[in-house]
Amino acid sequence: MSNKVRIEPTEFHNTLSGSVEYGFRIYDDYENYYCDALERMPDSELALLAAILRLDSSSPQFEYFKDYIIASEPTLYFVGGNGYQAEDYTDVLIAYSREVEDEDGEDDPGDEL
Repeated sequence: MSNKVRIEPTEFHNTLSGSVEYGFRIYDDYENYYCDALERMPDSELALLAAILRLDSSSPQFEYFKDYIIASEPTLYFVGGNGYQAEDYTDVLIAYSREVEDEDGEDDPGDEL
């Protein structure tokens, strides 16, 4: 049985102040992580995945999920939503890898077109 990564879009409500923060919970059979640092909730599950990949965190748990999603291309399950096979979110991974290459200053072969 394969390891299933579950992503749960989450609004964090502070019951004392009434403030609302946006983020997600992500977990599998081995690790779990939550983030409340998004400026707003993305309007689709794949947009949330893109936001997750763009986050910069020094948390070992977060890096575990980020590396696992990029390297292993697991089936992703959005709690209360859809399941995605790797081929369903390949475009998100490609866009992310291009952003990383651009930040590193490496030439993108698509730049010549």
